[in-house]
Amino acid sequence: EIKQMATNSDLDNDSPQYITYMLDDHAKVIEAKEFGTVTDITQYLSTLDSGEDSWINISPDGEWLLLESSRLHNKCAGWACLIYGKRDLSEFKAITYGSDSVIHPEGFSAIANGGNTIVVHIQEGGRNDIVVSQKINGVWTTPKSISSTSPSNNNRNPAISANGEEVLFSCGENICIVNIDGSNLKTLIKLSDKPVGSWSQIKSADFDTNGDVVFEAEDDAERIWRYSRSSLEVSVINASQTNDNSPCVLSDGRIASLWLNRPNNSSGVHELKLMNSTGSDYSMLIKDKDVSDFGIGCGGL
Repeated sequence: EIKQMATNSDLDNDSPQYITYMLDDHAKVIEAKEFGTVTDITQYLSTLDSGEDSWINISPDGEWLLLESSRLHNKCAGWACLIYGKRDLSEFKAITYGSDSVIHPEGFSAIANGGNTIVVHIQEGGRNDIVVSQKINGVWTTPKSISSTSPSNNNRNPAISANGEEVLFSCGENICIVNIDGSNLKTLIKLSDKPVGSWSQIKSADFDTNGDVVFEAEDDAERIWRYSRSSLEVSVINASQTNDNSPCVLSDGRIASLWLNRPNNSSGVHELKLMNSTGSDYSMLIKDKDVSDFGIGCGGL
């Protein structure tokens, strides 16, 4: 287990919370607390098999990891596929279904609590789709589309709810939501839902602790916003923090994101920020290093 110290977080929580990210082509997990340890998943996987990792995500409970990797199966070499394992560095293997078929994702995907359900961004027939596969009696099912009724052919960046029942994803220029079985798909947030004017872009949605939605939106700058599913109201979390993107939400309500605009960040890199649920307080977990802007994951009890 390869670890190093993180820096300055004064937003600690007693329950274990974790954030996954890519840095220097290495998949890593950091404890979301002051002086939290960093586990280098890529370095560990290199002891099992040669290959490269493209992105990493974590289940909402912080126990399971999902990666796009060229390791652990001969069909993954040269064309990365999905592998999964536990945060404690056990049980890593390629996800296979049918007669030893693997899943080649097109982009950032998600894994549910228990490690038995995945929602995956794939590309097929020129269309970006979200598919689901579930492990039943130890066997993964053939991936099934849950975005077939989406208003867009460009569906990506799924996030799964803590109870495993709902999936958020970007559907074209909007945010859609669907049940895990593909039923009740609807457009949840549109560019025109901005309180004044409209956004030029919305993406990277994640479930808040109460079922609401935290997402990235851009007008004159990228900011993190919250959508209330009960009141249908939209509010910016911290208007002064711009160039803030790719949010994910921990089970205690804290929000991790990649921030380009920290004061004194003259290098223009994506740094890993952790803020409280209102955005009134924050700390930097990773400074002066360029975290990959491909998606980060949040999980913990």
